Amino acid sequence: MQYVATIPNLVATLVDVKLTRADAGKTRVDVTYTRTALDPEANDEVRDLASHDAASGPLWARAIHQHLSAGCGAPKRPAAPRR
Repeated sequence: MQYVATIPNLVATLVDVKLTRADAGKTRVDVTYTRTALDPEANDEVRDLASHDAASGPLWARAIHQHLSAGCGAPKRPAAPRR
């Protein structure tokens, strides 16, 4: 899954989230941020955000675990047609 977030005229961010099965009952999550300053004056902010991103692994893990535990992870199969 990917999404884009922007701070208008300042920063554009691409967030790439990859979920892969590690083994039975375990999922590996890789989150990659790609940030671009849209104004040279935003370069320091991009560096500051990168420091924050590097420490956000536990936050992502907790949020994804809560989401999957709530049964929101797997797509639901459509019900069989009635005859």
